[in-house]
Amino acid sequence: MKIISCVVFSILTINCNRNTSNKDQQFTSLGGASSSYKTIGEIPTRQGYKRIIEERNFFGAWLRKINLKKDERIYLFNGKLRDDQSTHFAVLDIPVGDKDLQQCADAIMRLRAEYFLNQDNIDSICFKATDGTDCLLQSGWRVNATFKRSQARSL
Repeated sequence: MKIISCVVFSILTINCNRNTSNKDQQFTSLGGASSSYKTIGEIPTRQGYKRIIEERNFFGAWLRKINLKKDERIYLFNGKLRDDQSTHFAVLDIPVGDKDLQQCADAIMRLRAEYFLNQDNIDSICFKATDGTDCLLQSGWRVNATFKRSQARSL
């Protein structure tokens, strides 16, 4: 799970303060422009690596089915092009709204929550705050350090 999250995180998001080398130099071993791939699962692995086989209903398998945009440029929430276009390979075809609400870690949290919603498993949508507090989705986010997941389901 950790490996898959890191791979998706690097494909779909950016390191907010990192200025990397040219995208074409960084990904030459992948064999072409990312716009030729329709889903994450179609992106080939780098030479010497192989993709882990995921069971059909696992998070990694779900991620591999997410569509990619044909336009591989990153646009900001306000519709403007992001200045640095060298920090990514492909862009997921998912709506992000028109407000600056989704950044770095938010992206993977959103994907994980959408996966559980897609699996009709809303009780599994839980993230830990930096202080260890469970943040549960139960008719909106409910945060309370004294609740365990099993207790929060009955609310």
